[in-house]
Amino acid sequence: MNIQLEMAIAGRVVDALMGAGYTIGVNDGEDLTVRRSTDRQQIMEALATTGEDYIIAYEQTTGKSVGWVLLVWGNDEDLITDHSVNLTPIIDPLIAES
Repeated sequence: MNIQLEMAIAGRVVDALMGAGYTIGVNDGEDLTVRRSTDRQQIMEALATTGEDYIIAYEQTTGKSVGWVLLVWGNDEDLITDHSVNLTPIIDPLIAES
């Protein structure tokens, strides 16, 4: 497991989603640990505390969830395991880079 590589990939996911205008939530498989945040440090610190995380994208204006990205820790460059179809234009280029 290369946690530095995985955190770099996760950071690119967070940056891409926030760059697209979304706020971010983090569900660690047990709890929603971050809710509709734009605080990158808070988001990154919430990641990798369990074996998997869902990064949830929310519309900034309505707060409505628009999609998710599943990260499974320990998969190295295959950290991004799945994502909702509507985030494909944002996430697929990141998968190709990994």
